[in-house]
Amino acid sequence: MLNSTPDKFLPRCLRFTLVAGLLFAFQSAVHAGTLTVNVLRTKSNASVPLVGAQVCISGNSGAQSTTTNNSGTATFANAPQEQLTLTASANGFIGQSIQFTMVAADKTESFLLQPGSGGPICNPAPPPPVTLSSLVLNPTSVNGGTASQGTVTLSAVAPPAGAAVSLSSNNTSAATVPPSVNVSAGSSSATFPVSTSVVSSATSVIITASNGGTSKT
Repeated sequence: MLNSTPDKFLPRCLRFTLVAGLLFAFQSAVHAGTLTVNVLRTKSNASVPLVGAQVCISGNSGAQSTTTNNSGTATFANAPQEQLTLTASANGFIGQSIQFTMVAADKTESFLLQPGSGGPICNPAPPPPVTLSSLVLNPTSVNGGTASQGTVTLSAVAPPAGAAVSLSSNNTSAATVPPSVNVSAGSSSATFPVSTSVVSSATSVIITASNGGTSKT
């Protein structure tokens, strides 16, 4: 049936291939949900938020730290899914630590710090390096000659100088991309065009993005 169809009516379709490493990037990154930490202190026999307290988590994958906001809350998005030590400390208060295993779900922990000195101290950790987190193409399947759009996302906002992400196609006769795309300072993602050509049969193309020794396809 297909062989009897005149060639001029055959669809000219170009398909992009996204490997499993991209489709399941979040599952393989051993990061869980959001860890929310509430730090309180006692004032006039009531518990009130402790603003500006240092809060840090540490485990096999390293350490992260932040400070509580005006609500006495600190948040760690995509906390490592592993055994963690959570510490809260502040000047004029006795620091506290707890240990727990972070799983693939959001979690909330609370501290009530008492006036005094001593106890565990949360030492601010240096910020982790900004790396390439994901590459997404939309749509992932197009007719030859129709453009697609790619989006690269970093693990954090780009530094003041921005972040250049190198781009490549393994089949430039079917699909081309710019040599690179720049993620502006303060932003965590950027988009780029994917141009395609008419092809005689369904064709798979792999688009690769690279930054700081990390590549995504």
